[in-house]
Amino acid sequence: MRLFVLITYESHNELTMSDIKHMNFQTANIPKLVARLAATAPLYSAKSYKAEPFDKVGRKDKGKKTAKAIIDSYAWGRILIITGYSDQKRILEEKIAELPPQEVPPGLISIRTSDDSPSYEAEVVVCDLVRTEKAGFLVEDERLVVMTTRAQPLLYTAGNGEEFSEQPCFRLITSLGYSMALTTQSMMTAAMVPTAQSVKTTARSMIPDFSAAEPAAWI
Repeated sequence: MRLFVLITYESHNELTMSDIKHMNFQTANIPKLVARLAATAPLYSAKSYKAEPFDKVGRKDKGKKTAKAIIDSYAWGRILIITGYSDQKRILEEKIAELPPQEVPPGLISIRTSDDSPSYEAEVVVCDLVRTEKAGFLVEDERLVVMTTRAQPLLYTAGNGEEFSEQPCFRLITSLGYSMALTTQSMMTAAMVPTAQSVKTTARSMIPDFSAAEPAAWI
């Protein structure tokens, strides 16, 4: 089960430099929230989880200590940020560079463009669609499929929900897993709260069915 979270942004946020150059400083703030969630909640490798699911240990009568030992042996998961535009990639890299290493371990987050990510996967994927005025070339089925299928359990997508939801391929992808639309304000509120525990609490209230994702211990 993949958890799909669509972060809906209002229009008039993007900067258009040319037909192929677009930037959006507002959607570029999303990695800050994801980084805080990663620092707060367990972010385990999906491969490790599938090899030895800790939630089945109790049913095997192995006990809590064994379950904890299995969890502690899991490799850390990864966060992949995908955008369709190289200029936006540069902005995202600048945003990530601002995050302290205590909050985001080195190597946890990687940033790629949609054309440079077909062979990459991660536990958490953030798709920065950039466009809020119109969908642009990201409506092409090939690009949408690449951007939205790189995630193993958890996918965040930031953009104009109304614009992209009209695209047949995008509707099909979102129908394959549990989805929940979030407003810009709720995301920014969560991103700006000062403590890790507050982020954790806010995320729970924003995504009440978070446990539907696998693995089931993100928060």
